[in-house]
Amino acid sequence: MKESLGVIEACPGPRCPFWEDGSCAFRNLPVDDRPEVAKFLLGLRDELERARTEVDADAARNRFYERLNAGRSD
Repeated sequence: MKESLGVIEACPGPRCPFWEDGSCAFRNLPVDDRPEVAKFLLGLRDELERARTEVDADAARNRFYERLNAGRSD
């Protein structure tokens, strides 16, 4: 995702909150021409990584689902 924003970063692998079943949950999501999606997902990843409690993680996930359900692209 960061590559689509011009930033080179090695995939954090299993340490990433988007990691499931041995790979990235968003591996097939085309973000090269959609930097707003990449920024949103990276912001969510950052929130989930910083979550100190399950309540914090749930709040971040809820914001993600609200955004998804609203159909917003930003």
